Amino acid sequence: MKNTAKKGFFLLALTAIFVSGVFAQAPTLDKFKFSVPAAGKESIISAANKQISGAVVIPDTYDGRPVVWAIYAFENCTGITNAVIPNSMASVGMAAFRGCTSLESVTIGSGVTKIDHYAFQNCTSLTSVTFRGTIPTGTNFSGQNAFPGDLRAKAQAGGPGTYTRPRGSDVWTKQGGVDGIVCPHCGQLIPGAVWK
Repeated sequence: MKNTAKKGFFLLALTAIFVSGVFAQAPTLDKFKFSVPAAGKESIISAANKQISGAVVIPDTYDGRPVVWAIYAFENCTGITNAVIPNSMASVGMAAFRGCTSLESVTIGSGVTKIDHYAFQNCTSLTSVTFRGTIPTGTNFSGQNAFPGDLRAKAQAGGPGTYTRPRGSDVWTKQGGVDGIVCPHCGQLIPGAVWK
């Protein structure tokens, strides 16, 4: 009986480690560079270098200041595979992820009211985008070139949720209103509640 209990505890501990590794998406501060403008009211984020890879989880704050985008913050960081933009950010900056050719999935926080020019242009591997809040409209969703394909029109018509496309296609489809993100480890859709 003791051996069975030990085995059960070991399997439970192993499962907890695996699940926390898949779901724990804390900000990865070593992947970022921060600067503070003269006014000192915010922290401006950009990539620490072009070789960063894997998941990029943008923090809400850094050093007690709200985080905002540098122009071209992660442009041409070809090793990034997924990105999570927090609910606290109001925009996705100009060319923020342009040319991130390995970027497969993005979650855009509920506070985002503007997606700037070229934000996800040339993200050729992008197959899943989750909008957690109101979809920006008009000049706050700058041009067809913010995303590949027809995502802008589909999201504005369909509202918040997860949109997917086959790689290389220009046609996006809303996934039944399920809020979530594609797990970078297993490829499965994870409900949005995990990321809140």
